[in-house]
Amino acid sequence: MATLVAFVLQTIVAVTLSALIITYTGYMTSHNFGYIFAWIVGVIAAIYPMWQTSSRARHERLMEPEGYVAKAATHTAIPFALLLSVSVTLLFVFRPMILDALFYWLLLLTGLVYLWSVVSIIMIARQPK
Repeated sequence: MATLVAFVLQTIVAVTLSALIITYTGYMTSHNFGYIFAWIVGVIAAIYPMWQTSSRARHERLMEPEGYVAKAATHTAIPFALLLSVSVTLLFVFRPMILDALFYWLLLLTGLVYLWSVVSIIMIARQPK
């Protein structure tokens, strides 16, 4: 269950970041694919944070095996969230009307994810040791 929750929450945040970057790239190029370099950079910038997170998780698994136990669900979900994020990013590039339809909802869901994260941090901090 924890892995599923981690997957959903990670994917929401990653897809929203991709949406913001692709929207900005579209704005800067007026959705003109003649600026192919800008689109390539935009797609790489949209995908890179999740790829870097996946790379960091692999490094932590090897270097800090005792810490991995506490983060196992999150780390297990990262490759799947990366795969879905890449797919949705490409979908947003080639079908901007889907991005336009989902943009508001992605921002709203990401706000809820961050709110949930803050509440969770506070609840963990208040637990007796």
